[in-house]
Amino acid sequence: MSPYMRLGHGQSLGASSKYIYVLANENKLPGGASNGFYSEEILQLKKSDLTINKVWSIWVDVGSSGRYFYNAAFAGDNTMYGVFHNAAFGRCEFWRLNLVNNRWQVSQVTAT
Repeated sequence: MSPYMRLGHGQSLGASSKYIYVLANENKLPGGASNGFYSEEILQLKKSDLTINKVWSIWVDVGSSGRYFYNAAFAGDNTMYGVFHNAAFGRCEFWRLNLVNNRWQVSQVTAT
């Protein structure tokens, strides 16, 4: 990846036959303060020339706080699975994001 590509904390990368996917997040404020309700970005890069084809902003809102994916796996062009560590409840949450009509729809899969 280019040194100019902001990857964020999770540095999650994935690929399909035509594209490379990057989850870029900024989940810590300077000094390590709470992240509040900042969004993350999913970048779609063309494998042929590594240029950005699309950028989506995503934000998972559960009412009282946001969910930021420290790690993610891309399962093709339309599906991403993300992991969120919920320190308040001492568990990890697993989320599925599906691309439908150019918009990422989110649902929680499970928590452990």
